Amino acid sequence: MNTVPAKYNSFFKGREPVLSTHRAYDIGALELYETLVQKLNPDYCLKGEVSRLLIELNRSLHHPQLFSEFTKSLNKEEKEELIANYYRPYRTEIENFITSNIKSNFNILHISVHSFTNELNGIKRNADLGILYDPKSALEKEYVRNYKNELSMHLPSFRVRLNYPYLGTADGFTSHLRKKFPQQYAGIELELNNTYAAAENFREIQMKLGKALVSVRPKTIILSSQAL
Repeated sequence: MNTVPAKYNSFFKGREPVLSTHRAYDIGALELYETLVQKLNPDYCLKGEVSRLLIELNRSLHHPQLFSEFTKSLNKEEKEELIANYYRPYRTEIENFITSNIKSNFNILHISVHSFTNELNGIKRNADLGILYDPKSALEKEYVRNYKNELSMHLPSFRVRLNYPYLGTADGFTSHLRKKFPQQYAGIELELNNTYAAAENFREIQMKLGKALVSVRPKTIILSSQAL
């Protein structure tokens, strides 16, 4: 899903190889997302369909990385077109689903699927899976604690770290949704070490990650992956 619509191919002319790197999409995230869809049978699921080098769906509109080096020089009208065609539809669909279910008095667990590079700026990341959440949210703390316990049984050798390699409260879609839905929403981000995308047992790992999530499944669950 490192997709660039034909209209924007010229932006990457001569630099097409970058679209195969982690800069363009979260390697392995789509495969994990699709496995979790099968295992969890979520009430709602949605995946981003354009490369983040075109527009980053997981950033706020004011964030300096909303547009990459390939699109930041676009004029205001061109940027608004990207926002209207790709950014707003993705985020609005999920927000509308949450709104309708909260009105029905359901708690929402939103699982957002990502991956991270094993090494950044020469520093090796010491984790196989990061679980990002807001420690101030009682709902999220409960889900994360239960999920981590389940993972210790299904993947005992897996190095699972909380709020690593990023903080769960940093700018992102889940952080935005927590502010909009402060009572019945829990947003948890799964960050898988992308070296597993090339591992022979990647499918087995995906299944076990999903099996552990099934054990903590609440009344209503949505699944998304936007950093593609």
